[in-house]
Amino acid sequence: MLMPGTTLQMMVLSLFTLVGETLAQDFPDWTSAQPGRVSLEDGTLRLTSPSANDLTRVAFPGPSMAGGRAGVSARFLSVQDDSRWLSLIARAKDDRQEPYLQLVCRRAADGDSGLEIARRENGRWIIVTRGRSEKPMELGEWFRLELELAGPLARGYLNGELVLEAAWHGATLDEGLIGLQVSGGEAEFRELVVEPALEADDAEDTIAPLFVAHRGHSILAPENTLASIEAAIEAGFPATEFDVRQTSDGQLVLFHDDKLGRTTDWTDGTQSTNGDATPELLRLASFEQVRRLDAGSWKDERYRGERVPTLREALEACRGRILPVVEIKDDDIGAAVARQIVEAGVAGEVLVISFRERALGDVFEAAPEIPTALLDGDVPAVITLEHVQSLIARARRVGANALDLSYRWITPEAARAIRARGLGLLVYTVNDPEHAKYLTSLGVTSITTDGPGRFAGR
Repeated sequence: MLMPGTTLQMMVLSLFTLVGETLAQDFPDWTSAQPGRVSLEDGTLRLTSPSANDLTRVAFPGPSMAGGRAGVSARFLSVQDDSRWLSLIARAKDDRQEPYLQLVCRRAADGDSGLEIARRENGRWIIVTRGRSEKPMELGEWFRLELELAGPLARGYLNGELVLEAAWHGATLDEGLIGLQVSGGEAEFRELVVEPALEADDAEDTIAPLFVAHRGHSILAPENTLASIEAAIEAGFPATEFDVRQTSDGQLVLFHDDKLGRTTDWTDGTQSTNGDATPELLRLASFEQVRRLDAGSWKDERYRGERVPTLREALEACRGRILPVVEIKDDDIGAAVARQIVEAGVAGEVLVISFRERALGDVFEAAPEIPTALLDGDVPAVITLEHVQSLIARARRVGANALDLSYRWITPEAARAIRARGLGLLVYTVNDPEHAKYLTSLGVTSITTDGPGRFAGR
């Protein structure tokens, strides 16, 4: 089996630990909008879908999956073609159809997209991760599918072996039901088993947010440099945020400000190799001009000679070591950032964030498998439900998986509303450990911090 999950994705910290009694049932109770296509006999449930565009789905009111692991035995009886599929669903609730996750197995599961974890959102499918098995699923042959949810991490198992894993950056699937679905064929299911996770109210001692080093470990090293990324790794942070802008000749580089002066040795007299003065605005400067600047000595003499890195260099420095959280600072570079992430082969090992809705929309259009979060820090004096609903609508409009908000946004009501809509909830910039603990109790899954190593778990 191909196992596309990585050690880096395992570092995305789970919010729940599997505990409690395992629930097994032989489908004594089920609901379906197409009951004429569903039959139950001797503990085996049969679903028939007349075409690829006419899905048949059932949901089970008994087992709830707010996290944890669900498994079912399945087999294909017939398919219209080898691309037809069956799936195990998390959160198929009758009054809240979207978003939900499903673990898909196609009859030709040895193909490039034979196995998938996908999420349904805003009337469309978004593939989170793909994999394949060593051989296709033979008609009439039983196999075992299992879907595990642990905070922002989703895992798919086939016959007990981990085959799919990705950080999907969704909210916990509170009150979600388990469901089954068939597309373009006939399939049978039996032996549904649900292993529940801790409820959030009972998990105070086990919940651990993902702490993100702000601009690298910027209290120790110059922000947005390879040195600050290395410092974050050394401190034990599981994730690091950095900012991306574009030079006049199209290079994507790590830089926060629109002007060069605060974090480099730029002056009005700074010259490039051809004698031209380097513009103060980064977007007007060439990569060669930016690269010649010292981006380290302003922080400490020991960092003299540190250069402004490219996005490619930063992604390579993070690969397999720390989760990169890429903040896009410019409106028009979303597609370019997405291309570089895909070309680097880390689309499942990165989170892209931005205040720029256009940039996030461009990322979604270019590579919908890249998880994204919409940033917002414009906090109203009085936070109303209407304000929160507006944030949610903006995130949905650009295909974002999460909201990344100033900590001043986070009230119990706001957190509850955001998580109930299936969005991940991230906050910035929190440097007080007690405040971080309080935010975690409200369901925040990620906290960006300038804080010392103790925020990283050390």
